[in-house]
Amino acid sequence: AEQYTFFHWYLAFPQVFGRGGFDVVLGNPPWDSLLFREEEFFAASRPQIAGAPTAAARKRMVRKLKGEDPALFDAYQGALRAVAGANAFVRAGLTYPLCGVGRVNLFGLFAERARSIVSKVGGVGQIVPSGLVADDSTKLFFQAIMDGGELVSFYDFENREGIFGGVHR
Repeated sequence: AEQYTFFHWYLAFPQVFGRGGFDVVLGNPPWDSLLFREEEFFAASRPQIAGAPTAAARKRMVRKLKGEDPALFDAYQGALRAVAGANAFVRAGLTYPLCGVGRVNLFGLFAERARSIVSKVGGVGQIVPSGLVADDSTKLFFQAIMDGGELVSFYDFENREGIFGGVHR
C-alpha cells in the first residue's frame, strides 16, 4: 500500500459510508492517460534517451542501462510494472467498470470514483476535460450519468485568450 499509494475510501471513512456516502465530492483530477511514456521518464535523468530519434533507438539505449546504470534501469522497470499493474487493476472491471476501458484517462477514473462515493442525495463537482462527455473510453460513464438523470450541468471552456498560460489554446 505504501509503495503504490493505495487508498481505500471505505476503510478511511467508515463513518461517512455508514451514512450512505459523502454529501459533496469536489475535485480537479489529473488530465492524463494511464500510459507509460519513456520520454517523460528519462527527461531529467537521461535526456539523450528521452530525445532518441526513434522508439527503436530509445529501446536500444534503455537495454544498455542494465549494465551502465543498474539503479536507473531498475527504477525504469519498476515504473513500467507500476503502470502495467494500475492498468490491470483498472481494466479488471470491478472498481471502474465504466471508465476502465479503451485508452484509460485518469480524469474518468476520478469521476467514476467520485460518483461511487457520493451519497444518493449528494453532489459531485469536478473540473475535467470535455473528453469526459465526448471520448469513446468514457461513453459508458456518460451514458450512465445521463440515464440516471445525474448531470446537473457541464460547462466547456476554451483558452483562446490565453488566460491560463500553461494550458494549450
